[in-house]
This record gives sequence, structure tokens and C-alpha cells, in this order.
Amino acid sequence: MRGFLNAAFTRNPLETASLLDAAIAHPVLGYWFPALQVAVTIDQRGSERLEESLSAGLAPGRVYNYLSYGRVMITIPSVSLRRIILKIATLSLGYEIAVHVFGMCVHYTKSAGETLVTELVQCGRELVLQCNFDHADQGRMLDYHLGEIINSCFIGCEASSAATSICHKLKKALLTYKAYPYEYKDLLGSLLRLQPLSVLTVFIDE
Repeated sequence: MRGFLNAAFTRNPLETASLLDAAIAHPVLGYWFPALQVAVTIDQRGSERLEESLSAGLAPGRVYNYLSYGRVMITIPSVSLRRIILKIATLSLGYEIAVHVFGMCVHYTKSAGETLVTELVQCGRELVLQCNFDHADQGRMLDYHLGEIINSCFIGCEASSAATSICHKLKKALLTYKAYPYEYKDLLGSLLRLQPLSVLTVFIDE
């Protein structure tokens, strides 16, 4: 179906758009809607469809991982992408997917020699601050992407407050054994490079 949609879009984009509109709340296709949407270029309407899909609640968090494939998210307007990422993070088991998708956005942006726009920098900070440091969500790639997000979104004094907040959350998780330092090496390393005062104040001075 993804191949069909991709080819159909080149021949008749309006009809293909109608098919995608109908798939959002379809009792069968709604589950797979994010995978269907990324088969074609995601324009403004495509971004709106993804938000409608999130509101419909038929697609599970893991299916939104398709947004991380093949630079498909780079055509999504930054304002829409911020909303989409943060909504994915609220889904059951969706936080790690949201971090992975945004982490790939950071990767593609850096690969192009560009920097994130302000809207996406704010998105990255909000996403990192949502981390619960729970063993159930812990994974090597999660830590890696969190570190990369911090490298791009926690630069400068304007990020110090967010850095302090995430350090407090991590410190509490460490003290209650919800997390261990080796699980978040990339996150801690990035924070120490960019916001050393916040890290040292929370972990040593207090």
C-alpha cells in the first residue's frame, strides 16, 4: 500500500490526498496511518493529518517511528513538528519513539550543516525534561539520542534552567535507584560539556 500511494501521488496528488484523509479514522487503516502518510511527501496537510491521527488515537506509539526513516520529517513545518513530537511522547510507550524521531531530526539537520530553528530547540528541551529516568524506558539508543538532543538544544545560558531541572530529576532517580549513572552516560556527558555549572551545583554543592 505504501508503494501504491507513493506512485499514485506522482500521478494524481489530489486523489491520493483524499485517500489519506479517509485513512486517518479508518477502523483498519487508522492503526497504520503514520506509515501510510510517510509514503508521500509530508506537506502542511500531511502534517495536519498526523496531528489528526494522534488525536484519533488509533495508531500506537511504535507506528510513529516511521517518521524517523529517510528524512521524511524534514518537510514538516517546525511548529507542526514540535506539536507532533510532544504528542507522540504522551502516548503509551511513546516517549522513546518521540526521542528517536527527534534525535534523527537533529542528526539530519547536523548532516546538512544547519542548526535547529528556535521552535525545535524549545521542543528538544521540553522532550528531555519529560524523561522519567525509569528502567522500563531505559535503552542505549534512548541515552544516545538524549545526549545528541542536549548537544543541539542546551547551548548557552538560556538553557541553564532546563539543565538544572533535568539534573534534579536525574539526581532523584539515582538516589531512589530508579536509574544508574552508566545508563545515562551520553546525557550526563553532554550536560557536563554544555552546562557544567548546573550539573556541579545539583550533584556536588547541594
